[in-house]
Amino acid sequence: MKTNWSNVIKDSLSQVGENLKLTQECQYLNQGFADAINRYKRETAHWYDEKGTKENPFSSVTQNLWYQHYLNKKRLNSRKIGIHYEYMRPTSFPKEENQRLPFFSYAHDGKHMLCTVKDSVSYKKVWYRNRQILWAEEPKNKEGHYYLMQSKSPAGGYICPNCANPGTLESLTDGCDYCGTKFHLEDFQEKVSCFYLPETPTQTKNRNPINYIVIPLFFFMMGLFIMNVLQARGISLLSGWIILIIGLLLIAAVMEIINLKNGASRTTVTKHKLRQSDPFFSEEYFVGNLTNKLASIHYAGHPEEVSPFALCDLSNYIEACRDVVECRLTSYLLKDFFTDERWQHLKVQTTLTLKRDIDQQIRAERRKLNLHLIRGKNLFTSASNSAIVYTCKGCGASISLLNGGKCQYCGKQLELQYYDWVILEYECK
Repeated sequence: MKTNWSNVIKDSLSQVGENLKLTQECQYLNQGFADAINRYKRETAHWYDEKGTKENPFSSVTQNLWYQHYLNKKRLNSRKIGIHYEYMRPTSFPKEENQRLPFFSYAHDGKHMLCTVKDSVSYKKVWYRNRQILWAEEPKNKEGHYYLMQSKSPAGGYICPNCANPGTLESLTDGCDYCGTKFHLEDFQEKVSCFYLPETPTQTKNRNPINYIVIPLFFFMMGLFIMNVLQARGISLLSGWIILIIGLLLIAAVMEIINLKNGASRTTVTKHKLRQSDPFFSEEYFVGNLTNKLASIHYAGHPEEVSPFALCDLSNYIEACRDVVECRLTSYLLKDFFTDERWQHLKVQTTLTLKRDIDQQIRAERRKLNLHLIRGKNLFTSASNSAIVYTCKGCGASISLLNGGKCQYCGKQLELQYYDWVILEYECK
């Protein structure tokens, strides 16, 4: 009997309690994506243990995530640094007894089935040089987010990752009937597009509890004090309460304006604007894609390696980052979105945690970036970094990021802004 994947997605989205019984189809989906995460973990550990930078050793990741690992390995090799995972706890599904995580949620962006898996992260990662440990990282039970995708329609059929034409698995592996692109079976497996480890599970909310508890309480106590003063001067209790309520409403309005300028409300307003233009916009997958681009920029040996990601000159910044051995996005703020005749524009502020190889030691630092990104005005799909998605506008051949996004046949440069977000302005604070 054919599975109704629309109902599967709805069932997965309805997981709100530990005791909720999952349908058989839900368990099938969750198991598949859990297996993909564990493939990624095994391949990552093996990739950093082995020498060299052979092409495409990952079967579990999208092209953008693979490229980030490729450039990172080149940087580590150039500085004679190795990475070893002493252990990496697998993602368990079904869940272990009395465990809240992992938690699976599903969506669809028009081309791909999208899955976000929140899980407790436990591993030990060691940086070393000449058998001497430079840095060891060992988070335990910290919440991490895995973003995954698969080229499937909501009805369960397969979709060409290049042109979104539907077809059977057999027809697509023989070559897409519409665009002619040929695929391997593994191109249609679940793919990890990003691993995001925020500083706290609610990092992207940008909310400071002081703003919402301590400050209002302070002003409430001040209001009570003022009411006592007013009563002492002969003003009625009712008038005092009216003055207090009006004052608290004014305080709440001012605080919401502050939050709108600096925090979660601003991100929410920006997302609302985005979804008016792109109903399929996914915040999680945008962040995952941006994470891969920023990491690749920090690991790049020369500007040509990341030229598809930016329309601005990054040569000075890349030169200043030659000692960076790890780049991780830890928070972000979607500041504004607007369109013009040709482009969609998105302004974003990010916080990065970097590890730098300085004076034979690894040192951590934080860095803030202000980014102005653009993409074609009529682009609607947010997750455009699947297995093979970049196609030469000149001859139609598939383009890899390994040679800087140039077609190996006709030499035409990939214009990524017609597929995905690219960086127009890049400001380091």
